[in-house]
Amino acid sequence: MVSLANDQETSRPPRWRARWNAFRHPIAEEKARILKERWEALPLELRTNNQISGRHLTHCGFTLGASYCSFHCTHCYLPKNANQIPIPSLAQVKEQIDANRRLQGPDGGLQVTGGDVADAYWKSGRGDELIEIVRYAISVGSIPMLMTHGQTLIEHPEFLERLVVEGGLRQISVHVDMTQAGRHGFPIGRIKSEADLHPVRQAFTDLALSVREKTGLLLEYALSFTVTRRNIDDVPEVIRWYLADP
Repeated sequence: MVSLANDQETSRPPRWRARWNAFRHPIAEEKARILKERWEALPLELRTNNQISGRHLTHCGFTLGASYCSFHCTHCYLPKNANQIPIPSLAQVKEQIDANRRLQGPDGGLQVTGGDVADAYWKSGRGDELIEIVRYAISVGSIPMLMTHGQTLIEHPEFLERLVVEGGLRQISVHVDMTQAGRHGFPIGRIKSEADLHPVRQAFTDLALSVREKTGLLLEYALSFTVTRRNIDDVPEVIRWYLADP
């Protein structure tokens, strides 16, 4: 018992010291410096009470990863030759992460996106690379969020599990809407409203909960969709779906 107590005592000081320092200095010195630089770089007319740049945020970060995507959405922002563009090397993506880290400071949000990077790296047999990208982003002090249409992950849940366990992924955003062409079992021509896609949203919700339960690790999960003239009237319905079982 004495030995156990001693072990506990030796493990407590660093943890409690870190918590105390976080309480005393909630904004890291590096972050405070970068926030100040952002604020001072703004034109005077933009330094208003409602301005968040330089006060709460330093930079919106993202990686320009693989352009490849298996979907052909009606409102896609990718060029027509996107699927012919080579996937950047791991070194190139790490350079992007480092650049974002310098601009954001510690604990900055970093969208890992492309195209659909989960789709691209899995289909090219380079899944280990995406795991390393997530792991590297965390190692330099960023908070990566994987942006995806999710079809690859729903068909290969073991890949998502590896991203969580081996890569350290804790945030994922899955895009689901009626502009998407290519989702298996939900052909775009048959989708008449966003409500028709609630089973898809539920499937990804169940997947995220399953990964949480299986790994014992946190996975924050967001769903997004593109608002167009065709589906703008469905926005309340989608919100109701979210709130019905948050």
